[in-house]
Amino acid sequence: DTTSLQSGQVFVEQVRLAAVPGEYELDIEVSPAGRSQLRLARDLRVPSYNSEFTMVSALQLASGIQQATGGSDALTKSGLTIRPNPDAFYGGNQGAVQYYAEVYGPPAQTDEYTLLTFLAEIDGGAALPGTERRTQRAVKPVDVVASQMDISTLPSGIYYLRFVVLDASNQSAAEQSKRFYVINPDVERPEIGPDLLTYEETLFAAMDSEELQLNIQHALVIASNRERSSLVRPQSDEDRRRALALFWTNRDQDGLPNQNEARRAFYERLGVVNDRYREVGIPAYETDRGRIYLTYGAPVQIERRVFEANMHPHEIWVYDNIPGEGRGQFVFADRFSSDRYELIHSNVSGEVSMPSWRTELMQ
Repeated sequence: DTTSLQSGQVFVEQVRLAAVPGEYELDIEVSPAGRSQLRLARDLRVPSYNSEFTMVSALQLASGIQQATGGSDALTKSGLTIRPNPDAFYGGNQGAVQYYAEVYGPPAQTDEYTLLTFLAEIDGGAALPGTERRTQRAVKPVDVVASQMDISTLPSGIYYLRFVVLDASNQSAAEQSKRFYVINPDVERPEIGPDLLTYEETLFAAMDSEELQLNIQHALVIASNRERSSLVRPQSDEDRRRALALFWTNRDQDGLPNQNEARRAFYERLGVVNDRYREVGIPAYETDRGRIYLTYGAPVQIERRVFEANMHPHEIWVYDNIPGEGRGQFVFADRFSSDRYELIHSNVSGEVSMPSWRTELMQ
C-alpha cells in the first residue's frame, strides 16, 4: 500500500521469480492510480552456478541488513532481512555501503579461501587507500557474505564495490563489482596541481604488474593497430603505466581534470559484458559478443533465436548509427553447440563478412 507515501519517500518492493539458466528480457509495468503507466524493460542473464567453477552472485546493495525475525518474506534470504537500495545512493545519514553476495564453489585447496573486497573509482581499477579488506572464510558450497564498508570520508562521486575471490596462489578465481553513488557535500575532493600526476597517471601509479597487464588486455580490445603496438611493446611497469595513461588521455574528449569519461564508459560496458557474455574458458571481453559490445556499445536491437527448429542458436545485433558506417548489423551463432557465440557476419568494415550467413545458420 503506497497511499501513505510522502513526497521524496521511496517505496521498495521485491519480487522473486524462478527461472532456469539462460537469457531473458525482464519487463516491468507499474500502473499508478490516476497516472500514466510506467514501464521498464531490460536484458537479464540467469547464470548457471556450476560447482566445478567458482562464481560470485550479483552484488546486492542494501540500505539495511539485519537478522530475520519471524516468518519469511520477499526481503528475507539466508536468514537475513535485506532492504534493497535500488537507487544505490549513499552518504549523509547512510555513512556505509551495505551489501549482500553469495560465493559459489570457492577454491577448495584448503578449508579456507581468501575474499578481497575494496572500493575503486572505476570498474577494474585499483583499491582506494584504506578500503582494501582481505578476509579468510570457510570453504562451503555456498558462502553468504553480508557486510558494509565505510564511505563517510569519500568525496561525492561514482564508486565501485569490488569482490575478488582468490585461490591458493593468490590469483583471482572469480570477480564481481557493483556501481554506487556517494553524496557527501561536506567532503572536499583534492584538486590536481601542476606538480602532481595527471588523473590518468594517478589511475595506474599504484597498480602492480598483474593489474597493469590486465588493463592492457582490456585496452587492446578497442585499440587501433598503431595503439596496439604501443601497448604491447613496453617491458617495464613504468613503461606500461605511461602507455596506458597516454592511451586513455588520447581518448578523453571532455578534458575534465578528475575523470576520464572514455575510460569510465568503457569499464561500465565491461561490467555489462562480464555479466552477460561469459563463455567457459575465455574472458568475457575476449568473446566476440563482448568485443563488439565494448567497441560499439549497446545495440538498439537484439534478436535472439535460441530454440528455433533447424537453425543454430544465434543473435542478430543492430546499431542505428556507427560513426563512419551508419546502420550496423552483427550476426553471432553457436554453430557447434558449445555455448560459444561466434561472429559470422557483419556489414561493418573491418569485421568478418559472410554474405551467405543465413544459409550458415541452417542445421
